[in-house]
Amino acid sequence: MTNKLKLTPDGKIDLKVAEEKNNTDIERAFNNPDGEVGWRRIRRFIIAAIAIGLAIYVLYYAAYGGFPAWQHRAIFTSIGLILCFACFPYKKGKKQGHLLFDVLPLVLSIFLLIHAFLAYPDIALRQEHHQRLIRLSQH
Repeated sequence: MTNKLKLTPDGKIDLKVAEEKNNTDIERAFNNPDGEVGWRRIRRFIIAAIAIGLAIYVLYYAAYGGFPAWQHRAIFTSIGLILCFACFPYKKGKKQGHLLFDVLPLVLSIFLLIHAFLAYPDIALRQEHHQRLIRLSQH
């Protein structure tokens, strides 16, 4: 709220208070105040959805369990890296990300997440095979 003294046309002090609207970050993101096009809004929405999904996943895993420990760590780390590289670009103020420093780490983080699901049988069998070899060597 601003309180500025203004004079009316007849020379008296105008006591009306002018109100300013203070928007929150979320309101600013969706009200499009700076003429931002839809891509930035969509990007912000996707980042928020990923962050909320990660929080729900961690709470679910803490309550009910789920994937093996190594796979849980891989999922959590890769989603955390995706959020970091998506939220904090290499240089602020640029409209397009630098390919080497912005896009490549983001893509590699996504591949880490995919690899955690696709390589699960191979890694699980490798661990069983390794444990079997250890048991055989002890006899």
